[in-house]
Amino acid sequence: MKKFWAYTAVIAISIVLACSGVFCGISWFKKAHAKSHIIGTLDFDNRYTMESFSFSNAKHPITFDHDEGNLTDWYFEDELEKVPTFDGDKKQYEIELNNYLILDAKIMFRRVSFDVSMNYRDLDASIKCEGSFNIMISFFNDKTMIRIETRGDKFRQFLEQYILENGFELFIKEVK
Repeated sequence: MKKFWAYTAVIAISIVLACSGVFCGISWFKKAHAKSHIIGTLDFDNRYTMESFSFSNAKHPITFDHDEGNLTDWYFEDELEKVPTFDGDKKQYEIELNNYLILDAKIMFRRVSFDVSMNYRDLDASIKCEGSFNIMISFFNDKTMIRIETRGDKFRQFLEQYILENGFELFIKEVK
């Protein structure tokens, strides 16, 4: 009778070990061959947004470039983070360039442009160089573009020197 219980115990332990091995194997197989299912779409936008527009030459150095065929027109263009709240038709904005208020800016739905005239004077108050540059900011759905254009190589050199010495800070703020 002792042998009967010994055989029964060995058979029971073998059945328990076999069943646990089968269940562990099935569990491991499910984990090893698991697939991820997505219902719908996942859209990630890892670009930052700005609440109001600000541009400084400290973060974005300004260097003018020109097209090969045209040596008189100089431009600087840069792509910035998007500004989703800009709406020139429904909101009022104030534009400041180097702490000077810009009064004659053309503010449209998704674009701002204005001209700035500058005179560089010598020590005896005579005009050494004069000219103007145009700034255009376009607010797209996924980015903001700034473009600064000027004419003439001599004025471009003076403008780059002015930016180097005084900086270039442009702010567009909503007036509430």
